[in-house]
Amino acid sequence: MSQTRKVVEALMKHGPRYTTISRETGVPITTVRYLLREKLPKLGFTIRPAINYGKLGLQWYLIILDSPLPPDYLVNLLDLFGETMYLNYYAFLLNERKFLTIFSIPPKFEGSFTTFLDELVKFGIIRKYRSEKLYYRRVVPLRADCFDFNNGVWLQNWEESPRIEEVPEIHEEPSQLNGMTLLDLKILVEFYKNPLNSYTDIARKLNITRQTVKRHYENILSTIYLYMLFWMPIKYPELVCTPIFIQANMDYYMRKTMLNIPFMHL
Repeated sequence: MSQTRKVVEALMKHGPRYTTISRETGVPITTVRYLLREKLPKLGFTIRPAINYGKLGLQWYLIILDSPLPPDYLVNLLDLFGETMYLNYYAFLLNERKFLTIFSIPPKFEGSFTTFLDELVKFGIIRKYRSEKLYYRRVVPLRADCFDFNNGVWLQNWEESPRIEEVPEIHEEPSQLNGMTLLDLKILVEFYKNPLNSYTDIARKLNITRQTVKRHYENILSTIYLYMLFWMPIKYPELVCTPIFIQANMDYYMRKTMLNIPFMHL
């Protein structure tokens, strides 16, 4: 097993903790730092913490929007929702000519959110919408065994090697952690934007002490269930990869088949 693969697998469990990763893998700390800060970004990888939104007191909703407006117009509105509301993700479905959106909403606002969508229909911004609660939205761990970290390419014989580790199916119930504060959330946001930020970096940005950042980070650590790696080729990504949504009956066999695909994200 290559050094990089060892570091990547430890990274997904522990996050960018150089000393912990070095101790578990036997890779020197200086090499771990180089791999996380230099090599992986050059290969097109981005590191982000995967957060259990249920522990933030939020419920996932999948909303399909059918709009008479040109897609470019609705994109501007959705961007605004992402900045000022609870929109986490959106994509335009070419075949259906509809927008797929994912919101994370406090349950107490479910009624007012539905009223808001009804108003959009009334004003002709959308024709209709379909809303469904999601039991969970979990990130699938990167199959590091299927990526050649020396040459920066996916291995072609991945079908011959099924995923070894189990990916637990855990429902996210909206139940906010006791004592969570606004400062907890601000610190979590900064770690999400750049997990390689140090306590000192975040303390300087939020104008608080390093000790305060460390104390609050330990409070919110339980909201993170995985450190995920996104792969997106740096040059001409639109020519290399295409996002695809798959709708299927999720029995045991289908779920196992999906999880074996190295490129599966959610």
